[in-house]
Amino acid sequence: MPIPHPIHHNPKLDEWLSAQGADLELRQTVLAMAAATAAIAGEIRQLALEGTAGLESGIINVQGETQLKLDDVCNQLCLDLLQQVPVVRYLVSEEIDHVVTNTYAPGTHDFAVCFDPLDGSGNIATNNTVGTVFCVLDCTGAQGDAEQKVLSSTRNQLAAGYALYGPATLLVLTTGKRVAKFALNEMTRLYELVRDDIRIAPEASEFSINMAYAPLWPRPVRTYVRNCIAGKSGPRGKAFNMRWAGAMVADMHRVFIKGGHFIYPAMPKKGEPDGKLRLLYEGIPMAMLAETAGGAAMAGTQRLRDVVPTSIHQRTPVSLGARDEVMLLAGSPDLVRAA
Repeated sequence: MPIPHPIHHNPKLDEWLSAQGADLELRQTVLAMAAATAAIAGEIRQLALEGTAGLESGIINVQGETQLKLDDVCNQLCLDLLQQVPVVRYLVSEEIDHVVTNTYAPGTHDFAVCFDPLDGSGNIATNNTVGTVFCVLDCTGAQGDAEQKVLSSTRNQLAAGYALYGPATLLVLTTGKRVAKFALNEMTRLYELVRDDIRIAPEASEFSINMAYAPLWPRPVRTYVRNCIAGKSGPRGKAFNMRWAGAMVADMHRVFIKGGHFIYPAMPKKGEPDGKLRLLYEGIPMAMLAETAGGAAMAGTQRLRDVVPTSIHQRTPVSLGARDEVMLLAGSPDLVRAA
């Protein structure tokens, strides 16, 4: 098997993982994913120099979206590095229509890594923020074929994280105990810990949503946003700011660092009755991160991490971030009456 991008030992990241109680197999898996994101950061900068970062490949992916050349490059980097880890048996990518089974995985554990290799790729052409989102599931002992094993293992979530490719390359990570932020050292190409315990405040005065779709939102979402933008004289009695970056990673990173509430609802009239974001490699990873940081994560009126997927590319509405805001949208009696 060719190894074009060898897995780097990352001492500070490995030390943090070990302190969280992660065993060798999980540490190897996360280190491989971290190495992939470091390589992706380099590819983004190189393709920008070549002027090809925003070029289309001519391929329509399983999502029905036109794939950028960079989408394919990032996807292959993740596959190449993750398939070197003996316990990574299954890989689920936004860019592939089926579960990839790693034939080089002789380990006694069966992990699945679900990932969106380039979240917000539409931002590339304008040099705006993009990212990578992933989670690690333990499928050991699961029954059925590869897809059934992955789908039945979402509650056995071992880790989740995202990389943010901006002015600095950041990695935000959890194994379920705390959420930490790492920055990529451009000299060593290794991640270094910069913040060890990110917390999301329960209250917020900022929300992220695409206002262009307001006429298509479900009534509770319309009411919630209307009450927020009514300002101090409105039902909420305070002023809110609205932010929208066009990439889930960018919008959620702001929530983790500054607080707030990220919403992408179901929109039947737009042809998205279950929302746009994918459950396995966008919703579930961000939900684990948000809840570990003290926030909340809902899919409509249901806890997001309790949703049982029926397909690997299943979509979901999401409401993530400040607990008080998320739970208000999920089912406040006052909100329902106001609608």
